[in-house]
Amino acid sequence: MPDISNKARGDANHRALVAYFDRVGADIPRKPDGSGDIAAIVRDVPLTTRQVIYQNERNRALCNERFARHDIPPIAGKGDAVAVAFQRPGAAAPDDEKKALKRHNDQLQRELAVARAEVIELRRDMRRYKAIEIHLADTGRLPR
Repeated sequence: MPDISNKARGDANHRALVAYFDRVGADIPRKPDGSGDIAAIVRDVPLTTRQVIYQNERNRALCNERFARHDIPPIAGKGDAVAVAFQRPGAAAPDDEKKALKRHNDQLQRELAVARAEVIELRRDMRRYKAIEIHLADTGRLPR
């Protein structure tokens, strides 16, 4: 049985993608952030790996063209201008989110430090009161 050439395999993958997009129409699988779910597409077509879409310019262009029809962000290639991370409409900018998370984390760290200091102080007081209780019990001033 003759081996299939890489070009023939690439053409077959492309035809399978075209048929898949024609079949699903607007029901392209999406991730929760609204971008296209490449893993689901690869499973549904079926292709051997996601790299068939990411590394093949023709397949990536086909996906981006079909995504654009349904307002799905494009797949970014290496060095593409669209390689900026996709952001949901109405979501805070990633830098603002990171800054807010850092501020929240710093606040929690400060609160934790205060709570730890309070625990140390309370344990010291508890040891002192325990020593007083033992002394009072030994001298007969506190019944046990």
